[in-house]
Amino acid sequence: MQAVRPSREKDALVVELKAATTEALEFSERRGVRPPTLFDVRDFDRLALLDRIVDALNGTDLERNSFYALTANVWSLFKAVLPDEGTEAFRQSSASLQAVAESMRSLAERPNVDDAQSKIEALLDASISGVAIPVPVRNANELDGLFNLSPIDFER
Repeated sequence: MQAVRPSREKDALVVELKAATTEALEFSERRGVRPPTLFDVRDFDRLALLDRIVDALNGTDLERNSFYALTANVWSLFKAVLPDEGTEAFRQSSASLQAVAESMRSLAERPNVDDAQSKIEALLDASISGVAIPVPVRNANELDGLFNLSPIDFER
């Protein structure tokens, strides 16, 4: 997998996109699923199929990371070739692979950071203290420290 450089010829990128898509789909098919079939069904059937595909591809960390890498390569090549007509043949495959990868990422277990968060909050609470601002209470006739604004012509 090479980084996509926009200066390369579109035809060469289409060839790479075809190879990357084939590799990602073969990876999926070895696990008994084919992501582009998501476009063959609708509504709840599509959600059920997406769940089945995610379950099949959501194996070990190594397998999951391999799928993520394959999908990222397909998606970046697909975006690099756009808006060329050469992308039309790969639109459903690219979109379905990306949708499956995003669904897998959304299910990934998030680390529990509650302890660290509460310690940081306690540290911030201890280090931030309010500053008392004394407000002078003046008598009506006491004008010390005040500014006389009457000589200023504000209508100018």
